[in-house]
Amino acid sequence: DSRPKASDTSPSASTTTIVKALPHSRGYAIILGATNVQSGIDLARHTRLQVHVLLPSSQAVTRARKTVWQNGLAGRVTPVHSATPKAETYVDSLFNLALVPSAATPATLATATRLVRPWGGLVIESTTGKMLSRRGPLEGAGHWSHMYADAANTVCSDDRHVNGPLDLQWFGPPGPRQMIDRHHRTVAPLFVAGRLFIPGDDRVIAVDGYNGTVLWNNTVPDSRRIGAFRDCSYLAATDDAVYVASGNRCLRFDGDTGRTL
Repeated sequence: DSRPKASDTSPSASTTTIVKALPHSRGYAIILGATNVQSGIDLARHTRLQVHVLLPSSQAVTRARKTVWQNGLAGRVTPVHSATPKAETYVDSLFNLALVPSAATPATLATATRLVRPWGGLVIESTTGKMLSRRGPLEGAGHWSHMYADAANTVCSDDRHVNGPLDLQWFGPPGPRQMIDRHHRTVAPLFVAGRLFIPGDDRVIAVDGYNGTVLWNNTVPDSRRIGAFRDCSYLAATDDAVYVASGNRCLRFDGDTGRTL
């Protein structure tokens, strides 16, 4: 590998403030109104975020790509030419974090608000680290917190957004490798507060429901359940956690970090 390695530099004051505001360090970030890629590099160095930096010209993108390569962050920081961030550039609610300049126009702020996910998406000033907004729950969204939607087994999420036309939001991990074969009829994933909790083979995987980021992947011995339609599930989720039956125990994992509570 002949790529230059990133130097071990301390984060800027604004990056330190931004990192403290994040519920976890994974996901996707977008930087609007930047003139160079440095803020994206600083953010990528000190988090595990995938960072998209929108730049005003193709020349700025060329320079930025060279800088990203020199810092060993190719694949983590993506410079993009977009003179004006238009609605069709990115799907709604894709990002965990949007950074905007201190003198952001109303149009830029509106775009940033559209791009961050419900249940915690942040819009923050890039130079000061000042939080401008934290997006709340999606009004009218349904949840699937138990095997049959809820504790009453209604098989109805009460979601008010399910209608066409439908667009692809994301695709990717975790993939089939750690899953139970579908013919064994295990339980379905749960969805609560923007997170998917996916049952694997003696494990549970938490995924950001809006961009597919794998938040955590916990091994849970003695939790595998097959032929669930003849028995029952072993997962139940709340806004902040997921409960997992493991042998003769019930474990509670933090929804964002997977820490055993």
